[in-house]
Parts: sequence; C-alpha cells; structure tokens
Amino acid sequence: MAKTFGVSNYDQYWTKRIAERGITDTFGHRHHAIVSLINRYLPPGKGILDFGIGQGKIIDSFKERYKLYAVETSQVIIDQFKDRGMTIKKHDLNEGLCDFGVKFDLIIASYVLHHLIDPARLISQVPDHLNPGGYFLVCFPNIMSFNKRWKFMRGIFPNFSGRHQNFLTPGELRNCCLKYFELVETLTPRHVAGTRYFARVFPDLFAKEIIYLFQKGSN
Repeated sequence: MAKTFGVSNYDQYWTKRIAERGITDTFGHRHHAIVSLINRYLPPGKGILDFGIGQGKIIDSFKERYKLYAVETSQVIIDQFKDRGMTIKKHDLNEGLCDFGVKFDLIIASYVLHHLIDPARLISQVPDHLNPGGYFLVCFPNIMSFNKRWKFMRGIFPNFSGRHQNFLTPGELRNCCLKYFELVETLTPRHVAGTRYFARVFPDLFAKEIIYLFQKGSN
C-alpha cells in the first residue's frame, strides 16, 4: 500500500482534532524542556516569534514574561488564541517568512519544519528577522532513531506521522542551520526506551525527538 504524507487543509485538520481531543494545556517532556531552556537564555521582556501556534502550549505559557508574536496558517487556531495577548499573522510559511515590522530575540520552530515543502528556504530567512545575538530554537521528530532504523531493517515501514511534508535527518537539519548560526545547546526530551544516557551522547541514533538551540552572531 502506498504511503501518502502531508496535510492539504489545516483548518479541516484542526477542526477534526479539536472535536476529537479539544485544546489541551497538558505539558509533555518536550514542552517542559523548551520552556525551561528559553527561560534560562532569554531575559523577560524580549520578543518571541512562534512558527505555528498549534495547541499553544509553549507560546501561551510565556504571555506574562515576553512580547509574543506568531505565524499560523489555520484560521481555526487563530480564533482560539486571538484574545490571548499575542500578535498573530495568518500566513503559510511555505511562502516564506512574513514581516512583522520588528526583529525578534527568539524564533521558535517546534514540530513545524517537517510540515514544509522547502524548510531550508525558510531557515535561510530567519537570521534577517533576528536581533544580533538572537536565538533560533528548533524541535523536531528524529526519523533516524534506532527504533525506526530497526523497523526498516526488518522490512517494516516506521510509524512516521502522516503530517510530514519532508523527512530531514538530524544531520541535514543541523548542517542547514549551521550555515547561519552557532549551535548553543542540544536537548533530547524523548528517547528510545532504556537509552537516556546514550540519547544525550548520540542523539541522532537514540533520541526520539531533538531540540536544537542556535544563536545568531552579535554583529
């Protein structure tokens, strides 16, 4: 059976998902890791741009601490968050990064880049929208983790999310970002069972998802 990937209509996707599960504010390991990381590096009052609000777990937790901006393609999600103290623009990031008229101290791309047809194009535009010394945080599912490689070796197609538009490996994504940024920190909030230590040392192999924090130069 052929495998098909990608979301053709995000309003339909979110309407169905909200009807089935609602909008939840429950934090997982990934959300705790991202919020803790940002609070360590970014002082209060700074400006944050979020690529894709999703369920708003991350961006909504910062509303008392930072100036918040977001790009979102789904009007269904915008309607959920339009009165929560953030500036939101409806825009498809496949068309590039839209201009808010300000530069940011942090841009977040959490579980977003694999939704894009050409993520490298968007990444190349990020530095122009960051202040000197600003940060770019990327969180993504690791398609090269050991459990997925093991399934391929057994002739089984791994359980990749059907929302993927592309399948960047950690090395490909890392090398793309290193053209424009310095890598500051790597976190592995989820890992293959029993491999917590190895996921920290060999994240490309044992982490189920990876968080990279990059920093733009100060010039």
